[in-house]
Amino acid sequence: MSVLPVNNLRPPDQPVTLLLPCKVGPFDVVRVLGSGGMGDVYEAEQPHLGRRPVALKLMRPGKMPGTREVRFEFEAAVLARIQHPNVVTLYDAGKIDDATMFIAMERVYGPTLMKYCDNQRLPVEQRLELFAQLCDGVAAAHGKGVIHRNLTPHNVLVTTLGERPVVKIIDFGIAKMADHRDPLQGPIEREGQLYGSLAYMAPEQAQGSPKIDTRADIYALGIILYELLTGHCALTVNPEDEQLRVKDVIAKVVSEPVSPPSYIYQSDTAEARQAAEIRRSTCKALAKMLRGGPDEFVLSCVAKNPDARYSAAHALARDVRAWKPKRGLLS
Repeated sequence: MSVLPVNNLRPPDQPVTLLLPCKVGPFDVVRVLGSGGMGDVYEAEQPHLGRRPVALKLMRPGKMPGTREVRFEFEAAVLARIQHPNVVTLYDAGKIDDATMFIAMERVYGPTLMKYCDNQRLPVEQRLELFAQLCDGVAAAHGKGVIHRNLTPHNVLVTTLGERPVVKIIDFGIAKMADHRDPLQGPIEREGQLYGSLAYMAPEQAQGSPKIDTRADIYALGIILYELLTGHCALTVNPEDEQLRVKDVIAKVVSEPVSPPSYIYQSDTAEARQAAEIRRSTCKALAKMLRGGPDEFVLSCVAKNPDARYSAAHALARDVRAWKPKRGLLS
């Protein structure tokens, strides 16, 4: 079994070696933003719209061109359907010169969610506020019948509107419709093929089940929240480790339990102290603060049995916003 290369962008700190065209159709290309399994993404401008900046995704030629075209058209249709402040906005989509397929999206200026939180040294409460926005965007997608299937820290950006940080979910390239009767459908998928990033996959998704639902995204939200709270991956999974076979990684995802985030800070190691400092706190304070509230949010998302997870992203957002740390646990 192999994992399908998906079209999430490479992190900005990894080199990208793409040829830079000067102009693509009506778009003036400025620079390369990233590359993924099915397309390359450029920063570009639309001269006829006041030089509006866009993120321009171009389909890369390759095997199974028909499938790629369906996937591109599907991603554009999904973005057009959702339309939410916490989801990247679709501007345009189509073909250039009857050959090159493109998707023109809102150009989101800002780092990934994790980098933003760490660079700003945000405390737990502010990290939870941004996480609640992420849940809002996911809830909007689910409300339109869309399962993202590839929610990772790299696919969540934070931009600033005025002085307010705003979360933007990107890369719906391997999204799936929750209802097989929905008239909007992506390409036919091979049974048993994995779609997504293993470290954030729900067990049923990692096992290649064709019957995943929106609770697979809930699981991914829990893994992201764990990382926001601790700075660590929830599971000891490194999909890039060539010595670790895919089936071994899947076995970990399926069977290895996720510990409560507070456990990280109970050890009081140098690494834990550094994580606490980045969150403007101490190991002792965070070990107490996370118990009961954030611990429960994470564990209620990452249950191995989908029936034991949060049933909806909006319910998770509601509980996260309602939680307040007890006095005396902020330092």
